[in-house]
Amino acid sequence: MQSEPASHIEIVELLGEVDDLLVERIIDTHATVAEVAEALDAIEDDRQFGEQYHVPSSARVTEVQVILADLMTEDDDDSAPFVEDSTSGR
Repeated sequence: MQSEPASHIEIVELLGEVDDLLVERIIDTHATVAEVAEALDAIEDDRQFGEQYHVPSSARVTEVQVILADLMTEDDDDSAPFVEDSTSGR
């Protein structure tokens, strides 16, 4: 039996305070709470330990991973100017 797709509240509980558009993109995948958590764990592992091969349990997990990877890339881009300024002595 298939579990219910994750709700807005459940996704926010997993991810913390994130943009509503991101939450809606994840909702559109129809991923369950377990699938969103799996995708988040895989992304966090990749960030901590470098690229590691994860076999997603479903196509929805892969979709959520792509969405979360986009978010992480945006976060990295946002922090880039601070890194440059701190190393240049400004």
